[in-house]
Amino acid sequence: MFTLRAASRRAFSTSIARRNLISEAYTREVRAFKAPKLSAKDAEGQVKPWSAPSAPKPPVVEGADAADLQAYAEAPVEVEGQTNTKSGSTQANDEDWLAFEEEEGVAV
Repeated sequence: MFTLRAASRRAFSTSIARRNLISEAYTREVRAFKAPKLSAKDAEGQVKPWSAPSAPKPPVVEGADAADLQAYAEAPVEVEGQTNTKSGSTQANDEDWLAFEEEEGVAV
C-alpha cells in the first residue's frame, strides 16, 4: 500500500502560481476605463458635411481634330540608318565618338 501512495504522488506535480504584475495592472486599468458618452452635437464641428462628387469630365485627346490627323499622316517617316542628304556629314562623325584625345604634359 505504501508503494501505491508513492506512485500516486509522482503522477502529477504542482508549481507555485506566479503573479504577472504587468498584465494585472493592464487588465485593472482596462476594466476601470469608462468611455465618455458622445452625442451627435459633439461630432458636429469635427465632421464635414457629405456632398455628392461632381461628374467627371471626359478626357481630351490631343490631335483629335482633322487638321492634326492630316499633318500626322503626311509627316515624313524617320528610319534609323537611313541616309539623307542633310545627314551625310554626321555619318562620318559617328565613327569618331569613341576617339580618345591624348593629353600632353600630364604625368601619372
